[in-house]
Amino acid sequence: FPPQLMGDHRLIDGGALDPVPVRPVRALSPAPVVAAVLSPARESWREARGPGLAGILPAAQVLFRLRPGQAIQVFQDYMELTSRTYTETRLEIDRPEVIVRPEVWRVGLFDEPSVAEMIGFGERAMQQQLPSLRQQFTLPRRLARMVRRPPGA
Repeated sequence: FPPQLMGDHRLIDGGALDPVPVRPVRALSPAPVVAAVLSPARESWREARGPGLAGILPAAQVLFRLRPGQAIQVFQDYMELTSRTYTETRLEIDRPEVIVRPEVWRVGLFDEPSVAEMIGFGERAMQQQLPSLRQQFTLPRRLARMVRRPPGA
């Protein structure tokens, strides 16, 4: 989304600084944190590479054979890799209790997915993680959270 002006401030998508804000959510509540991650897991990165602009815009293929086009492709790959790596690093540091990964990364930038398709991605991902989520509410896990976080903290 483009930046938005609010008074003297230019606001950008919070995902630019913290793609999965586990720490701020954890500060709000002692409940388990369920992180919705919109990028693929590392083991799917090779499969999940987008077609790039040359694959999306056939007329751009000529440009991408030239040096400036190749530089744009390298930069696009770099930004994608950096974003994914940063997301995975934040997950490793903040360690949410449950990670849900709807396969929305399968939808290309210029695709027109249906609302039902997007809802389906989310429902399937949550169904896969329901056992992990239920595990977070067992008595031992609830007691561990109480011990870890003192009342009023």
